[in-house]
Amino acid sequence: MLEPSRRDVMAVAAGTVLAGVGTREAGAHDKAPGAAGPIVIGIPLFSGVTLLDFAGPLQIFFFAGLKVVLVAENDKPVACTEGISVVPNQTFENCPKLDALLVPGGGGIPEAIENTAYRKFLQAKGAEVKWVTSVCHGSLLLAAAGLLDGYEAITHWGWLDCLRMFDKVKVPTDYYARYHIDRNRITGGGISSGMDAALAMTVTFLGGKDGTTAAKRSQLANQYAPAPPFNDGLPHAADPDIFSAVQAGMAGLVKQTEDAIKKVIGKK
Repeated sequence: MLEPSRRDVMAVAAGTVLAGVGTREAGAHDKAPGAAGPIVIGIPLFSGVTLLDFAGPLQIFFFAGLKVVLVAENDKPVACTEGISVVPNQTFENCPKLDALLVPGGGGIPEAIENTAYRKFLQAKGAEVKWVTSVCHGSLLLAAAGLLDGYEAITHWGWLDCLRMFDKVKVPTDYYARYHIDRNRITGGGISSGMDAALAMTVTFLGGKDGTTAAKRSQLANQYAPAPPFNDGLPHAADPDIFSAVQAGMAGLVKQTEDAIKKVIGKK
């Protein structure tokens, strides 16, 4: 956890980045001209959540001046897939009113899909918020809660067939996109795609010139200019041996995810 002095320094940095973005107060963007209070994005965590799925977008949102609330079923630390635990800000029961919902994915996705309390929270907040979004497997959780019925959506490339199991969800032809927007639904691809998606979300949430400016400033503040040393980020571009090994490593979790979806949607 950051020491207070470092947190203060980062807050000042965020304020500096945001200076001059429209007429709004740095670090607390309004929902719309004349509206009161900052935009609040809720990220519901679950055991086995992938760290970067929510930490990447959170980092983008921080420098864009958007407020993020980490929510969980209870107030106990949530274990991430990577072995790091995160303490939520609020529980499902006392979660404040949200403007946007961002659902992450992770190795605990099968259990999360079958978690009735988690699905009910998504359904309740999904009816309340203006924007419903996800990163990676998070779209499977949205689909399991019925929040993607009638919408196009994407997910991590290894779980596209899992998403296709939901008859009312359409997977677009550009299923390897970093993110996909269908009206007020924004679904990101796998893990690292969340940062690209969060930049697009920032533009959507804030709107117009302010949204674009805030997103660009956040990108620069984060020095987000990807230039990976390899070209193995997607199945069709990866070395065949690399693809085969990674796909084989995912097979067990994919099967568990399929089984969980079948239970939820009533398929045998």
